[in-house]
Amino acid sequence: PHFDLRKKGGHILVGNQACMWATGGTLYCAGEAGARLGVRNSGAVIVAEGASDYPFEYMTEGEAWMLGDFVGKFGSRMTGGIGIIYDPSGLRRGRIDEDYLAVAVMDDGDLLEKKSRLEDYFKKTDSELAGRILENWEQEKFNLVKVVPKDAVKLAQVVQMPVASSA
Repeated sequence: PHFDLRKKGGHILVGNQACMWATGGTLYCAGEAGARLGVRNSGAVIVAEGASDYPFEYMTEGEAWMLGDFVGKFGSRMTGGIGIIYDPSGLRRGRIDEDYLAVAVMDDGDLLEKKSRLEDYFKKTDSELAGRILENWEQEKFNLVKVVPKDAVKLAQVVQMPVASSA
């Protein structure tokens, strides 16, 4: 059955397939999006506080943030870019497309960059959710889950492998 975000009392601000085929730019949505937000995104930064079916499907590049709930798999068949999922319950990370995506560890540089993005989002949207996360950053930063395509992880491992000498 189709999931209707309006039944949760959310504010749907952008419709189905918003940012489809986006190649750049930024969308800050301090509310929820319809189905297939950012499908085939190839360079945009997209931040939303919820979405219906399959956000960021077939994404090839860009930055995809999901601060609220979503339906279906996050990043289904995603082959590039990064995703950030706010997951205070620990349940959302189980709804990524595990055939294509892996959870990546965020170092201090990553966290600083993510905090900066969230501060910009808050400044431009006055989002209550972003404000709460920033207000309690030292605890909330552990609820941000970074996901990357498995192929990118494999490539990074290959690049870091020592090259055998021919001597």
